[in-house]
Amino acid sequence: MNLVNLPGQVREMISNHPFWALLTLAVLIWYSLITVFVAIRGAMDIKQMLRNLATHNGDSTEGMTNDEIPKHEGMTDDEIPKHEGMTEPE
Repeated sequence: MNLVNLPGQVREMISNHPFWALLTLAVLIWYSLITVFVAIRGAMDIKQMLRNLATHNGDSTEGMTNDEIPKHEGMTDDEIPKHEGMTEPE
C-alpha cells in the first residue's frame, strides 16, 4: 500500500464503490455519536452519584431503618441488602 498516494486511492475507492464508502462513513458517524452520547450520560451519572454521596455524607444508612434506605426503582424489599445494626420498622 502506497501511503503517499492515499488520498487518490480513497477517491478512487469512493468513485468505484460508492455503496461501501457510504456505509463505512455512516458506521463511523454512528459509532462516534454513540461514543459521545455514552460519555456524556456517564459523566452525568457520575456527577449525580457524587452529589448523592455529598448529600448523604457517605454514611447514608447509619441509624436508618430498612424502610428509610433509598431503593432503586423496581427493587423489592427482599432485594434490599440488610446491614448489621439496622433496626426493623415497627
